Amino acid sequence: MRSLLLNPDGSIPNGLTPELLQEFGLTPVIPSPPPAPSPGFRVVEDEPLELLGSFFQRWKEVPLDQSNGDQGPVPDLAPSQFSYLLSVSGLEDLWEALEATLKDTDRKMYATLRGSRHRELFRFEETMRLVGLFSPYLPEGAPAITREFLEPLWLEALAF
Repeated sequence: MRSLLLNPDGSIPNGLTPELLQEFGLTPVIPSPPPAPSPGFRVVEDEPLELLGSFFQRWKEVPLDQSNGDQGPVPDLAPSQFSYLLSVSGLEDLWEALEATLKDTDRKMYATLRGSRHRELFRFEETMRLVGLFSPYLPEGAPAITREFLEPLWLEALAF
């Protein structure tokens, strides 16, 4: 089926008419907002749902694929999930050591690091930005915190 997503209010986009839709073989579909995905899943568009002669946009959840570098955005973590990630990875010890060092050497960076740990939501891309910001302060021999290192741990924490 070839479909055309209608305006959010259900009207046909400007310049089109029901006759043109029929001429081009397009089925009008009433849009719906995507739901928030469950942990470990992402939301993708599914085939429209027909109900009483009208078609409605439909969504489905699909598991995040950890094996092939799923291209969907990495979901956010709740504070408890982020705490789990730090604990299971051993990064909690590194974080605390970094805090202790910065507390005595750079109060602004210390405040930034400490405040970053007390967020209501943890976004992967923002976390990677902060990793880059604090990398120069890491002790010698600390593990490289790369996207390839952190993303699988992040996805594991989603299930917590």
